[in-house]
Amino acid sequence: MQTRIGGNELYFYPIKDCDYSTYEDFYCNNNNMEAFLKNEAYVSHLKKEASTTLVFIDEELVAYFTLRHNKFEVEGYSKKDCIEIARIAVKESKKSQGIGQSIVNNIINLAYLFNEEYIIAMALTEVVDWYKEKLNFELVEEDEDAEDQITKPIYLNLKFNDILDEYFENP
Repeated sequence: MQTRIGGNELYFYPIKDCDYSTYEDFYCNNNNMEAFLKNEAYVSHLKKEASTTLVFIDEELVAYFTLRHNKFEVEGYSKKDCIEIARIAVKESKKSQGIGQSIVNNIINLAYLFNEEYIIAMALTEVVDWYKEKLNFELVEEDEDAEDQITKPIYLNLKFNDILDEYFENP
């Protein structure tokens, strides 16, 4: 899979198709994200617990993301299947260049292809507004006591309610 950002092509490869030397020096200024990629992502991918994808510009690893299946409890309904963005990390020197947004847009496209209703994530508090403003994610619930939380649960509703309403109003 590939997409264009600025004048560059982003290429997406499953971690199982890449040699460890490709990502052993990945630096994103987040020790937990770096440790997961180097120590857990490959085995987690092979065990089918989660799917980690490496993102390249030319030969340079610029980001990675990890997806997994999960359940999302919708108000008053039973839990719904969804895609969870378990991790997204962009190389420190490549931040603020639109790579993260391109990755999330690709995840949204994948979710539509698989006819998912929701995408969920536990977003770092400092990027929640970015998800809300750039990609229309919403907080699962507002919690005034949650100011000191490192992460907050967010979701994106992918239902076609407006299209369904129009379809049933104008058959």
